[in-house]
Amino acid sequence: MNQASAPLQLHFLAAHKGIPVIDQPYVVMVDEGSGDIVGFQGGFAQKQVALPDPQNAVAAEIAVEKILKESPLHLVYVWSKQLDKPVLVYKPLKGFAGNVYFDAIKGEFVSIGP
Repeated sequence: MNQASAPLQLHFLAAHKGIPVIDQPYVVMVDEGSGDIVGFQGGFAQKQVALPDPQNAVAAEIAVEKILKESPLHLVYVWSKQLDKPVLVYKPLKGFAGNVYFDAIKGEFVSIGP
């Protein structure tokens, strides 16, 4: 009895000037036996918009400084299931709400609603 296998899924992200557009994923499904494309998913019909120019972004060092000031790192122990022992790590104890980001152009935190 020949059992059909699930298609191979290839995941892609859109990119602009080498920077991934992380909320614009694409998936192409390929039959491993024939190599035929058997499906695809993604925002293929999304309208094209102008993206901010990364040349206008604040320096990464400034972003790091502001992010660490807002949410400083603390030394904590975290249990590693992989190592089966605790690991000493630096971790921000104060997280950011789901839609809060550091705007690379404005150089400040912004809330981006859904």
